[in-house]
Amino acid sequence: MDVIKKLSKADYISFTGLLFAWISNILITANLAKIAILMSLTAFALDVLDGAVARKFKQDSLLGRHIDSYADIFTYVIFSSIVFIKFLSPHPVIGIITGYLIVLFGGLRLIRFNNEGILKSKNLAYYRGVTVVHIYLLVLALYFIQKIGNQSLSWIYATLIIPVCPLMLSNFKSYKFQNPAYLILIILSFFILALFI
Repeated sequence: MDVIKKLSKADYISFTGLLFAWISNILITANLAKIAILMSLTAFALDVLDGAVARKFKQDSLLGRHIDSYADIFTYVIFSSIVFIKFLSPHPVIGIITGYLIVLFGGLRLIRFNNEGILKSKNLAYYRGVTVVHIYLLVLALYFIQKIGNQSLSWIYATLIIPVCPLMLSNFKSYKFQNPAYLILIILSFFILALFI
């Protein structure tokens, strides 16, 4: 129980985000996609908030990084994998393979992040490799494209996502948004799409 004493405000926000992520994963498996996506986007917003709170109150810690990554597994990795399998896959076998690749590389990417944290180049913060958030946003974007009426593009969806998965372990620099307002705008845009599509 000594871990509880070490938790910060940001950590409690992470756990709240984990709750919404858990609910979203349950709902997506029950084919309640619209509500699931809304819950997932709420978890995403809380993930943005916990980072902002940690920086504001100078509560960055190794424990906080581990907790954040733990929540990210459910918020981005598992959710993206299930959405692809249930709604985007052109074939069950492709769904299993692609879903596994998202989980495999997403998990390894988070492990690497826990080891090295956020890096800097010329005073700009970046993550090494494509992030789990990128995969999540790609899967959501493809889901909405399909909902609009392009279900015949399932094979293209797979050929887009499969090569991106190993890039999570690449040396590609994913620069961190300096202004969280951009992330909030992305979340709101997807929120509106989820409500009306």
